[in-house]
Amino acid sequence: MINQLQLFNDSLIYIKRCIIKVEERKLYINHCDTAIMQDHHENSVKLSSVLHVSKLKMNLLSERKMCEKDLQESFDDKNLYMHNK
Repeated sequence: MINQLQLFNDSLIYIKRCIIKVEERKLYINHCDTAIMQDHHENSVKLSSVLHVSKLKMNLLSERKMCEKDLQESFDDKNLYMHNK
């Protein structure tokens, strides 16, 4: 799930509304599309079927989608690092 429209490849695709709960709040999802994530070295990965959550103040990535792209991730308290396996 991503809140940043500029990461999406095309115009968003309307989907049947679904609800997620984050920190005791309900957020509504009405759109999805393909998103392109880029690192500070200009490397990019294309993720399909990414949900757009307009009122979410962070991006949530699916671990399964990252593994499907053959990427390895590591985390610290503020960042996600993606690496090729």
